[in-house]
Amino acid sequence: MELLSPAGDHESAIGALNAGADAVYLGAQFFSARASAKNLSVDELKDVISYAHLLGKKIYLTTNILMYNSELIELFEIMDPLYEAGLDACIIQDLGVLRAFRSRYSELGLHASTQMAVMTAYGSRWLMDRGVSRVVPARELSLSEIKEIKKTGVEVECFIHGAMCYAYSGKCLMSSLAGGRSGNRGRCAGPCRQKYRTDNTDYAYYLSMKDMCSATYIDKLIDAGIDSFKIEGRLKSPEYSAGVTAVYRRIIDEYANTGALRITEDDRKCLDELYIRSDRQEGYYFKHNGREMVSVKSPAYVKTPDILKENIRKKYLTGKKKVLLDGTLKVKCGEELELSLSTLTEDRAGENSGTALLESEKTVTVRGGIVQHAAGTPVSDEMLSDKIKMTGDTAFEIERLSIDNDGKSFVPVSVLKKIRRQALDELTDAVVMTRAGKVCSDAMIYGQGTVKADRKADGRKAENGREFIAAVRTKDQLYAVLKSSLTNGVIIRDFALLSDPSFTDSELKQIAGESDKKLYFALPEIIRQKAAEKIKRKTEELHASGLFAGVYCDGVDALAIASEYYDRSQIRGDIHLYAYNDIAASVIAENCGGYTAGVELNSKKLMHLSATGSPEFILYGYLPLMYSANCIYKTVDKCDKNSGICIIKDEKGHSFPMVPVHEFCYNILFNCVPVSLHNAWAKIKDGSIAQNYRLEFSVEDKAGTSEILSMFEALVSGERIDADSFFGREGFTAGHFSRGAD
Repeated sequence: MELLSPAGDHESAIGALNAGADAVYLGAQFFSARASAKNLSVDELKDVISYAHLLGKKIYLTTNILMYNSELIELFEIMDPLYEAGLDACIIQDLGVLRAFRSRYSELGLHASTQMAVMTAYGSRWLMDRGVSRVVPARELSLSEIKEIKKTGVEVECFIHGAMCYAYSGKCLMSSLAGGRSGNRGRCAGPCRQKYRTDNTDYAYYLSMKDMCSATYIDKLIDAGIDSFKIEGRLKSPEYSAGVTAVYRRIIDEYANTGALRITEDDRKCLDELYIRSDRQEGYYFKHNGREMVSVKSPAYVKTPDILKENIRKKYLTGKKKVLLDGTLKVKCGEELELSLSTLTEDRAGENSGTALLESEKTVTVRGGIVQHAAGTPVSDEMLSDKIKMTGDTAFEIERLSIDNDGKSFVPVSVLKKIRRQALDELTDAVVMTRAGKVCSDAMIYGQGTVKADRKADGRKAENGREFIAAVRTKDQLYAVLKSSLTNGVIIRDFALLSDPSFTDSELKQIAGESDKKLYFALPEIIRQKAAEKIKRKTEELHASGLFAGVYCDGVDALAIASEYYDRSQIRGDIHLYAYNDIAASVIAENCGGYTAGVELNSKKLMHLSATGSPEFILYGYLPLMYSANCIYKTVDKCDKNSGICIIKDEKGHSFPMVPVHEFCYNILFNCVPVSLHNAWAKIKDGSIAQNYRLEFSVEDKAGTSEILSMFEALVSGERIDADSFFGREGFTAGHFSRGAD
């Protein structure tokens, strides 16, 4: 298995490699999910790639954010030289970036980021079909669920140490909607680390997860066949990267060699003191959630002792290691001068405590001119050894040099230097494995089609064919929508409602028969491997009923399942199936008849994003801020599987509804106020942004749902409305429509 370590800067990368990481993941100065890390310049990245390859190790670049059209050219300007330098893989969230990288960089490893929120074998296979070789599944998965994903044949990379998000990664908009700093863009402000309270509790850190430390489970994770063990922490110090890596390196190696898991007191002390929160937990591998996983009292980090940092710095952060070499020099009069250099491997090193040993041997042999007979004193072994071993500031150190000298020859010093330099250069090329000239410059880097400068004419043509769809989570909301003259269709989001036998067998059929509205259902926003078969059976049943015009999918897991039963035209992408650039939109359009316009995009970006795939634009709704496996009810008290909406309040007094999805054991935290774009309707209605519109109902009662529907009916009819009478004191927000997310 691979030990994968984080690096937020050049020093951290070198330190992690020195401490025993098999691979390091890091970011460039742009387009990384840790934008606040120092990150590395292109030249620094090329240097780290070269050093890693000299050690027989790998470098992965984190391009794991959602990209805008305007950023793609700059992304390729960064990627092209790194690919040619031998970059091993990229960690990716954006479906458009995945498509473009597969086309442009044929030898690059493509790893699906945990930001893709992959949780099932179905989603993993879907991504494998599109070039993904490795999946980083959601951190919330159990070990048994991960084993099922592993059966697909995809490589699996799992976190073993570091900070944990409260939300499922890639499905969190809390930082974005609360303060404009998007986690999907690498700028999360960490609102889950703030204090909140419920009606029955004082303020505490109810959404702040304890840091993860899985050292005691390493044997079980190894035996499960996980391919890569990932340490979190690109925002942390070089001492953290090197120190934590060294501890896990020792634990893993000892278990691999002896079959015994041994964690020493020094190991525990180091992990406890190296930038970890005041308490720790072991992750989700053997539990679904629990109060003991949350740092209710404080999210602060413990102070790392200076002596520990100094020791780590002396051992791993004093510069690059030298790669040890074995050499043979042949000096015989009348024959060509010959130098062979081989990298030392662990099995050939014996008791040597050399600095860097490769897993596989690399050998080069170079030849100089014909060796001449010495007119005077023949060249000595000592002089030959001295000049050949003079590797200076190169990456190599010649540990052993065998000299076959006939004792009667002469070789100029300049010739020895030249043959040494040539051998080291060729060995560097053999180990580093660059890809100069292998970028496919003709590959697609833009989307399918172009955006028209003025689409108002298209919009006017579409006005009579506009579609208004309402999404509902309760029966009361459904009945209110059915009475509305505004809506053409309705999405039923509550799977429990769809699974209610009395509703499905009687009321739903009656609704389908009497309503002039199309019915759709949404697959659960969170589809875990352990629930996937149940969801598949229900999807098949709903498809066979003939009651539904289509299905909404909130991620690749849902998309993979829906594709088994529905045609592309009947599938629609939901909020978290992101299309922030034309290439991503074209990928989704190939698999869906429509998609949801990104709620983080402002009006300008929405207008310049291709309309491929008929985007739906959300006009109204309490948007979901996050989905969590951990349970607010268990953290505060207990969950009896009958709990209703829980209101949590921040220190500014904002109230956020948290809704449990008991059937699949996750929570949805909604925003404190709804998005409502009634004030922008004059700008939206011409069809230049979208031609299909959606109202999202979640926590509203029947009366509230009816009032909102009435407001938008009046608005679309051209009447003047008094929004204050609909929203009252709490008000509303225009979301990112004007400002956009950072």
